[in-house]
Amino acid sequence: MGTVDLHGVAVLLLLITGLVFFITTLYALLFIVIGALKPPATENRPIRTYPTITAVIAAKNEAAVLPGTLRRLLEMPYPAEKFRILVAVDEGDEETAAACRPFGDRVTVIFAKSRKGKPGVLNEVLFHITSDLVFLLDADSLPDRDAFAQMLPLMTEDGFIATSAQGYPLNAGEGIVPRFFKMECRIQAELNANKARAGYFAYIPGFCSLVRTDEVRRVGGWDESCLSEDSDLALRVWATGGRISESVAQVGMEAPAQLSTFFRQRLRWYRGMLDSWQKQWRLLLKVPIVPAMDVTIQFLSPGIVALFLPFCIGSLLAGGIPLLLLICTLLVLVAGAVIIRGEFSVAERAGNALMMVPFLLLNSVICIIVVVTFLLNIRIAWKRTEKSNFFLKKPRDPAG
Repeated sequence: MGTVDLHGVAVLLLLITGLVFFITTLYALLFIVIGALKPPATENRPIRTYPTITAVIAAKNEAAVLPGTLRRLLEMPYPAEKFRILVAVDEGDEETAAACRPFGDRVTVIFAKSRKGKPGVLNEVLFHITSDLVFLLDADSLPDRDAFAQMLPLMTEDGFIATSAQGYPLNAGEGIVPRFFKMECRIQAELNANKARAGYFAYIPGFCSLVRTDEVRRVGGWDESCLSEDSDLALRVWATGGRISESVAQVGMEAPAQLSTFFRQRLRWYRGMLDSWQKQWRLLLKVPIVPAMDVTIQFLSPGIVALFLPFCIGSLLAGGIPLLLLICTLLVLVAGAVIIRGEFSVAERAGNALMMVPFLLLNSVICIIVVVTFLLNIRIAWKRTEKSNFFLKKPRDPAG
């Protein structure tokens, strides 16, 4: 009898898990379909007002790629007297500081003393920012030259307090991981854009976002104990009434090319999401229930993905309805990879569909580690994502 009961409980858990997977993937597919049927307008609106902007880059051992980003920023058509660039360099990193000197007084270098990772450095820089807006970038971010034309009207005319650009990997041909990262960027952009249009939560990614400086100060800056400081900032801003948008501006960056680098990056991202939700969930009590549920699903998604590997194994062993739910979930995932908007060839879409399950299984393994360390309260140190300096090997300036 005990064995029969245990088997029944196991099947029930599989059914519940399967329903969660199917419903959440179907929910995400809905926003992808909305994006495919009703894409956002792409035309530039004229910039009617020119707020002051400070571009902020936290750079550590980035002498190789930083000059390309600085050149791109200085090429962007915006009044020089309204635009300032601050590069926060770790104290003692003379090589990165030297890479900024050829740009003269257009680029200000600040030697940061904080040893609390990127969020600590950003808080240190915040004291030096007097502009209306802060333009957050990574050292290898390459925004389109017309990015401000795509982003600024959303803030100066539409009233958003933050907006972001849509990322894509400049090194998509460097391997399987960057190619899949390209599709991930498109999926995240579609979810961000369409949820923002509905008034739901949208991220403020650190690789390219415009944020009102007074809003950053209003919520207390960046949380120095959070591994995903950009997601945490976005959650606090949005949950306390700030409207966030996704622009159609594009920004290129180097995606992790090695599995080890990808693993460390996602370990930090996913753990940061769980930490942020644990700290900030009380803010959601004042948010309407549907948007609050949506953002909760997003931030707790590492816990859901962690169950994917066990669910696959259990469903294959149990068969029946759990296996049917698994098949339906996989079909929804494949459908999303096929219909997602973006410049994908037929071969790329087929490859993305084939890679969807292995990639999700890899993420499930990472999320299992994240959930275990989270439940056991094991701290993970903030670490930068190491890059291969792909831009030293190939031209870095695609049309943009």
